[in-house]
Amino acid sequence: MMFLQFAVWGAWAVMIAIHMQKNLNFTGLQIGLVFGTTAFGALISPIIAGWLADRLMPSQLFAALCHFLGAIPLYFAWQATSFWPLWGCVLIHAALYMPTIALTNAVAFHHMGQSESSATSACGARSAGSASRCCWGCTWVRLSGGRATALLFAAIMGIAMGLYCLTLPNTPPTKEAKNPYAFLKH
Repeated sequence: MMFLQFAVWGAWAVMIAIHMQKNLNFTGLQIGLVFGTTAFGALISPIIAGWLADRLMPSQLFAALCHFLGAIPLYFAWQATSFWPLWGCVLIHAALYMPTIALTNAVAFHHMGQSESSATSACGARSAGSASRCCWGCTWVRLSGGRATALLFAAIMGIAMGLYCLTLPNTPPTKEAKNPYAFLKH
């Protein structure tokens, strides 16, 4: 699961700067703004996705939905030839992808249990994700020579991860989850 999770991100994150600089002639500021979309996605995802996954929908299904929907903007980013369309597509993808990191962690920890061997398993699983991100990114740098094909491959990996999420064990929402924003009422 972690290998596929980070293959989506790793397939495009390493390559996209080369593509934007060499093929699209983006400025350094534009390249930075495209990379900044992942930070924005990480900021907004806990607000929306956390609430949905914690209260309304099983984590594995919400992760699948996010991956399926996130593949669509990656596909359009693959075809983009100017800044605003590419930036918008990557921004939408980031908003859909970033919650899946927490969701896959939630699924993994929910089903691993509380034993010491579970902690070791969690480290191994998470290491597979890091290896995947590095592996796919470096492979695409070498094979595609700075082309946008990495975005298409990332979209395909997103669909593969969405399908895989549908095979994960059920991780139902916790109906008794406390309101994380309760402190704002005081």
